[in-house]
Amino acid sequence: MTQGNMIERKLTETCVFLQVSLSRMGDKRGVSSDEIEVDADKDLVKVRKVIFKSDAFNSIKSLDSEIRRYIRSQCFPYDAGLHLVALKMEPIITMRLVDYLRRREILIDHFCSIYPTLAESFQPHLRKLHDAHDYDVHNVRERFTMEWQYLMLTSPTNMESINSELFKKEQRKMQEKWVEALDDARMLLRETCLNLVSHLRSSLESDAYGAPKRLATPSVTKLQEFFNNFNLRNVTDDRELNQLIEQGKQLLTGIDAESLRTMDGLRLRVRSELMSIEQSVTENLMVQPARRIKVR
Repeated sequence: MTQGNMIERKLTETCVFLQVSLSRMGDKRGVSSDEIEVDADKDLVKVRKVIFKSDAFNSIKSLDSEIRRYIRSQCFPYDAGLHLVALKMEPIITMRLVDYLRRREILIDHFCSIYPTLAESFQPHLRKLHDAHDYDVHNVRERFTMEWQYLMLTSPTNMESINSELFKKEQRKMQEKWVEALDDARMLLRETCLNLVSHLRSSLESDAYGAPKRLATPSVTKLQEFFNNFNLRNVTDDRELNQLIEQGKQLLTGIDAESLRTMDGLRLRVRSELMSIEQSVTENLMVQPARRIKVR
């Protein structure tokens, strides 16, 4: 079995694609050039108007951003519209998406209930730019959707019987892309680990006056969550990082943010060991390919 086939088998056995779609109605509309007065060629000027402002609508937008951040934090980048997901993470991610859907439905229901009044109240603000056709109060709910699906990783085998040479070419391209995806996954896990460890270690240092810095609870819980889920996400069998993860898990077991805030000895010990882990992860990253993933 070739290396490409081995990687293909590994990926198809341990990963799936996740496709998530979020949509919502827009709060802006284009303005006809007939309604604007400028000292310029109107064909070169594009103007948009805000047809409503709403805290309820902004809450939906904020949740959508949170959903996208969560997907990026738990999945590996692959292609436009597709995320590579460790198969063992599928139940955890699905459970979270179901919860997001429930929360989103509640926000949408609230927005829909106030939208008719909102649409009517905005007329004085837009004055002559107000257009009743911009407000479809009867089909608001249908313009909000949230859907997701998991797709299996497969090679284009149906092409082999039609054109064997083209099949081999496409298969090589697919395998090269999967090799790249595995490299990206390995780097992403290492860079995420480094960022989280560095952030907590920095938070445990003293400020310029020698007093402990402010320690936010998420600085601890996010790193603990990463450590606890690492074995589920470790699709590349990164043994070097796994050893450091196990060291970090033992270090933070039974520790919370409050104990780190109030116990000086514990804070110093955790900071020292995190510094050692940080240095080791940094050294591992230095031997990786030059290409890097932007961690958001």
